[in-house]
Amino acid sequence: MAHLDVKPDNVLAGDGGKYVLADFGCAKEVDADGCLSGACGTPLYMAPEMHSKKGFSPKADVFSVGVLMCVCALWYQEPLPVHQFLNRAKKLPNAQQALDHPFLAGMQLEDLL
Repeated sequence: MAHLDVKPDNVLAGDGGKYVLADFGCAKEVDADGCLSGACGTPLYMAPEMHSKKGFSPKADVFSVGVLMCVCALWYQEPLPVHQFLNRAKKLPNAQQALDHPFLAGMQLEDLL
């Protein structure tokens, strides 16, 4: 099963610090070859391969979870559109510079990401 619409609006907080994924309206069962088609979801959280006409795997949800973690860690309301993200990323000599940013210091994001 692939959820295909992982985003903050679809994560509900429960008791004891537990979170659950909600809204399975875009969810699909994975066929025998592990391939999915017919993208559904919120474009800013979708894996790049979901924007193409080719098939994609359930791993697309992993990409969305990564975007969700960054959004939560940085308190963004929405992630940056891909072209803006890439433009900013090109200005960094390496990923370590981003992780060393004072805002992220001590957040242990490096191990998580």
